[in-house]
Amino acid sequence: MLTGTISLLRNRNFRFFCLANLFGDIPLIMQSFVLVWLIAELAPSITIVSITTFCFGIPFLVFGSFSGYIAQKFNRPVILILVHSIKILTSISLAIFIFTDSFQITHGLIAATILGIANAFAFTSRRSLTLHLIEQNKASASTATDYIGLGICSFVGPSLSGFIIKEIGSGYTQIIISLFSFAALLTLLQIINADKKTASSIKENNKNIKKHTSIIQFIINQPILLVVLGLGILTNIFTLNYHFLAIIIAKTVLLKDVQSTGILLTAGALGFFIIVLLLSSLSQIKSKLFFIIPSFFGAVISIMLFALSKNYLLSYLMLALVGISNGMFIIMQIGIIGKYVSKELVPRIIGINTTLVGIGPFGALILGKLSDIYNPQMSLIICGTGCIIVGTLTLLPLIKSKTTNS
Repeated sequence: MLTGTISLLRNRNFRFFCLANLFGDIPLIMQSFVLVWLIAELAPSITIVSITTFCFGIPFLVFGSFSGYIAQKFNRPVILILVHSIKILTSISLAIFIFTDSFQITHGLIAATILGIANAFAFTSRRSLTLHLIEQNKASASTATDYIGLGICSFVGPSLSGFIIKEIGSGYTQIIISLFSFAALLTLLQIINADKKTASSIKENNKNIKKHTSIIQFIINQPILLVVLGLGILTNIFTLNYHFLAIIIAKTVLLKDVQSTGILLTAGALGFFIIVLLLSSLSQIKSKLFFIIPSFFGAVISIMLFALSKNYLLSYLMLALVGISNGMFIIMQIGIIGKYVSKELVPRIIGINTTLVGIGPFGALILGKLSDIYNPQMSLIICGTGCIIVGTLTLLPLIKSKTTNS
């Protein structure tokens, strides 16, 4: 089953790249859980908690396209090293506030924004570097192999955070987060020359990019990219944005403490890990569109069923199905970009995709506001229904294109 993964990891640079991401994903997942939990303890309303998720994500919208330009022009391992340096400083600062009993909601929101900016640049550099280190016809398999680590970290991160917070406190959690980021930084130093930009290579890339008068026009002329990016917007708004409400539901409906809540959030990570492990073993996946459409609708329906559940085990199962669906969607999305986009344009297209990720925080605000008006469960059901309707309409350009070609 792991033959494809082992084959890809024979590439030295890709091997160190995946190891660095493994170290880097643990603090990424832990921090997103810890900050939401800390602010949920202090916040007077769910809307305030949703603003935390908004701060994590809005930099993707602001800096998404620019991050594509930066990834195209500069050494991507160096960009990732700078990102981890920022994360280390942020974690240490939060630890100081927590140890001195001066942590406030404002500190958490500022930290979330700083981390969101860093993650926006990391997101584009990481995804485009994956396609640079491995041949593009193996885009889905290489992305899945890289994301095996993310699946492991997503599974371990929330429960580890809940355990550490419960046993030794949030301050020490921040110290541990900074140590993992430092390990990622040291590992990335091993591949700092894997993406060395020369004047001639930059000039050649610019020449190839100028052949396309407009990146937007290029996307419009590819109906399959329109559909993939359109469903990606809905995914970022809803199916990748439910976690803060899952924490609220675990506390108020399922009546679970911080450690049990952390374990519940590992469900999605378990499903994500299983699917990326399976997809990484496949050298090529031909019918990517056949997988990406049902994976989107599967994630939406699973979240709606989670909202209706009042049983802890059933809730765990539903979130695991969300993880499977989201994992398949992300891997297929990168695979389709790798198939239909030239290597020179990949950083720019992924930069646009990063911008679309930045629309997601508005979904968090909507979910938070609806939760205050109704309740968290009804909020998920209303937004899920809307995503099914809009998602169906998003498929129309592709259906029209298929009909015209036939």
